[in-house]
Amino acid sequence: MSIDIKNKENNSKYCSQCLSKSDIEHVCSSQLLSDSVYTLSEMANEQLNQLDTFSLAQIHVKCQQDLELWHSSAVNHLGQIFTQRLADLNKIYNEDLQPDLEKYKQKMIEQLKNRIIPKINKIINDPSDNRKKADQIQVELFFTFYNTFDRITDFFKI
Repeated sequence: MSIDIKNKENNSKYCSQCLSKSDIEHVCSSQLLSDSVYTLSEMANEQLNQLDTFSLAQIHVKCQQDLELWHSSAVNHLGQIFTQRLADLNKIYNEDLQPDLEKYKQKMIEQLKNRIIPKINKIINDPSDNRKKADQIQVELFFTFYNTFDRITDFFKI
């Protein structure tokens, strides 16, 4: 709505601030004021109705449902991850570790049969009581077993 400063009949409806060229907003008529009050009253009633129906119990139930949904989704996802990792580990064990472990086991058995047991039999069958030689063989056996144990622990390091 534009204001015509030259039209005095129309200007009587407006206050001096309306007729001035300032950009200040103001309420100049009682009708506009009552419309504003009515609008504010409607807004206040709507907010009051919302506050009357507002319940923390409803929000709590909704949050609980959301939390349970999130929890079940997380458990399902972790179950899928666990199943996949278990399958990966089984594959690694069956394809990589078990064949190598069998080879290593056979190698250790051969070493026992070909190197250690003959030395033990030699000590048992040797009638001489050579303590120095027995100590030497004992040290050699100790280092053989120690190296074998060391190889086994190195083998299983990941």
